[in-house]
Amino acid sequence: MDKVFFKGIEGSVGLLILAVLLIFCLSAVSTENVLAQTEVEIKLAFDETEDLFDTPSGPMVVFKNYIERESNGEIKLKVYPCGQLGNASERLLQVKRGTIQASTSIPSGQLAAQYYPDLSVFDIPFLFSSNIVAYKIVHPENKFARDLYDDIARKTGIRVLAFFVAGKRHFTNNVRPIKRPEDFKGLKIRTMQVPAHMKMVEAFGGSPTPISYNELYTALQTGVVDGQENNIQNIRYTNIFETQKYITLDGHITLFNVLIINEKFYQSLSERHRSIIKEAALQAIISFRGLVELLEINDTRYLIEKGMQFTHLSSAELDRFKKVAQPPVIEYIKKQLDTPTMIEHLLDEIRRVEEELGRPF
Repeated sequence: MDKVFFKGIEGSVGLLILAVLLIFCLSAVSTENVLAQTEVEIKLAFDETEDLFDTPSGPMVVFKNYIERESNGEIKLKVYPCGQLGNASERLLQVKRGTIQASTSIPSGQLAAQYYPDLSVFDIPFLFSSNIVAYKIVHPENKFARDLYDDIARKTGIRVLAFFVAGKRHFTNNVRPIKRPEDFKGLKIRTMQVPAHMKMVEAFGGSPTPISYNELYTALQTGVVDGQENNIQNIRYTNIFETQKYITLDGHITLFNVLIINEKFYQSLSERHRSIIKEAALQAIISFRGLVELLEINDTRYLIEKGMQFTHLSSAELDRFKKVAQPPVIEYIKKQLDTPTMIEHLLDEIRRVEEELGRPF
């Protein structure tokens, strides 16, 4: 009887030890999984320095700090500023391949042509009547933007976290004030390598000349081109005011920057971590919008002090530019789109937002 009793004890002890070992192993696996989920590194690359008072670098600092703070250090962002990992197009490809996780880029030009042609709609001249309309259209809380972001992610493997409205682009030149489309006649105007922008200048009667951003100042200084088009901040930042006397505030194109992340990497994160990244993008959008408005005021004052002559256009004058430029550009863009109804869809959304704001634009 004693032997049977002790055999039972031995069996129980064996089972107990086995259970403890099993719990330990499961615990180790669980701990390993938790560590795998919490130890996340995001490589984030952009063109500018880490200056808090520059765009879009300042908002990228906000983005980084918010994520690291709210995740309690579970997510670390390794920042590569100053174009260390290549230009916007090169970084875009790296994000698509997953070589780096996140970057800033531009939604037109090569991005539109190579990966998602429907983004060409944002190259329609005089599309947005104000920065706030553009801001509301592309904001992640707007259904139009959410649907767009999701479709881009499905078709390209790149998720847009945020569209940053960087202000409107204006024409400058060193020959004469531009107040009518006819004033472009005979002027060589530098554009980006974006066919829609080139067709706009052609419609005005100018000669579009695509030149890289890095070569722009020299081209203006040496007379290779008479003028160019850019937002106020870039006109100051690149010292364009040293080579250009006249600026026309026509706002023909709304300039966007985008914050992108590799979709496969993004979906591999926990729901909590994805939520923190979304919140961080919203914080970056807010800081970017305010910073752009402040810098535009400050930079405009600076350009006036440096002797640039500003030409302001009336609503009727702007309408003349719009009527000349839009038809040929829209006709071109229609042929580039994957979704034939994309233009009408966007125009309908713009009308809805303008009505929501309560006044005509």
